[in-house]
Amino acid sequence: MSLEKKSLILFNYSKPNTYSYAALMGSLDSFSDFSDNFEIKIINQNLFKFLKNEQNWQNYSNYKHIILLYSLFSEQFLGFSDKIFKIKKLFKEHIEKSPIIIAGGPHPSARPIEVLNTGVDIVIQGEGEYNFPRIINWIHQKDYLDESYDDYRGKGGIYYYYNSKLCSKESSERLNLDNYSSISFKHRLFGPVEISRGCPFCCKFCQYGNFYNNMKHKSIKTIFKTIEKAVEVKYDKIWFLSSNSFAYGSKSLNPNPGKVKELLGKLYKIEGLNEIYFGTFPSEVRPEFVTREIIDACLPYISNKYFVIGAQTASNRLLQYINRGHTFEDVLNAIDILKEYGFNCHLDFIFGLPSETSEDIDKNINFFKYVLNKNNIKIHSHTFMPLPGSKFENEPAGKVSNRLQKILRQLISQGKAYGQYQNQLKVGQLIENL
Repeated sequence: MSLEKKSLILFNYSKPNTYSYAALMGSLDSFSDFSDNFEIKIINQNLFKFLKNEQNWQNYSNYKHIILLYSLFSEQFLGFSDKIFKIKKLFKEHIEKSPIIIAGGPHPSARPIEVLNTGVDIVIQGEGEYNFPRIINWIHQKDYLDESYDDYRGKGGIYYYYNSKLCSKESSERLNLDNYSSISFKHRLFGPVEISRGCPFCCKFCQYGNFYNNMKHKSIKTIFKTIEKAVEVKYDKIWFLSSNSFAYGSKSLNPNPGKVKELLGKLYKIEGLNEIYFGTFPSEVRPEFVTREIIDACLPYISNKYFVIGAQTASNRLLQYINRGHTFEDVLNAIDILKEYGFNCHLDFIFGLPSETSEDIDKNINFFKYVLNKNNIKIHSHTFMPLPGSKFENEPAGKVSNRLQKILRQLISQGKAYGQYQNQLKVGQLIENL
């Protein structure tokens, strides 16, 4: 097929959006019409800077359409409108052709109209693996997305303007994870293998659980096939993507050790797979899911020496207020069980949560003093940000008291704390003002 008949997809494959793009490209790998109609160009640097320094603009004019992809967290939306304006201006100056810009991810899912009004052409809300390839194929065939488009699935939907009229198409249908890969083998985009999606706890500070408030699991057969194929191309270590790894296979609010053991035991037999990391970033575990039975299920198969546990605060009052669904005693119990088995703990804490009191801060400080004298615990520090789409989106950005910052500096100096809490202090204020 000649170049003039194809469309070009450009996307900026860089942190923190690598997992999203790997999944989107994975969805294209299995889409039958894709390879004949599209080319993909992966940009491993800032997309605007890349385009500004582009020397071969004439190549872009030969494509039928140029499609730019953006996956956005709320903190990435800061200054996004200006970025879109500059990119469109570059295209107009060089080839008199406007790119088609498609955005998805947490912030567009929470505020689709706001994102559309930055100059984006289409917003995909929620699960994008089904919608994305079909939308771009429709555009390639018809040159535009009009009101007749009706092939959409996934919780959320799509938003776009047609003849200055806002069109929105929404669906509550969830996708079958077995039909989609979080890895693109064709483009060698590898990330953690998704095993579950959704979270039934709906913590008030979280965007994710409020979009997908029930949990679904990918089958062991599909996970096995994905990893077996990855190992064939020298992918010898594996991480997983889940809101709570220890909930894999569970149909309730309790762990399913038998299903976890079945999963890990089957993967362990894959020849060439050297390391399995389960319950580490980006898939923390909930403290009340840490039981001796679940650790026994994992122990023969995993390579990690620690687990990441979502503690969030040492205050039971605050845990209840933010709808965590566990107590701090559950956190302490998890620490004890993991220590018994020889594992270390990395504990997620969020500072400046809404309604946090001096007494709540004292509870954190007292626990951190305890951590100073322990070698098996590290604190992963965060500051509360009012993320759009969360139940706390209208709350003020979090602050970290001087008393707490003092002990955090001690923890950091001893290698017992890390994280982005200082940067999130600033970013939270900017998000609050969006």
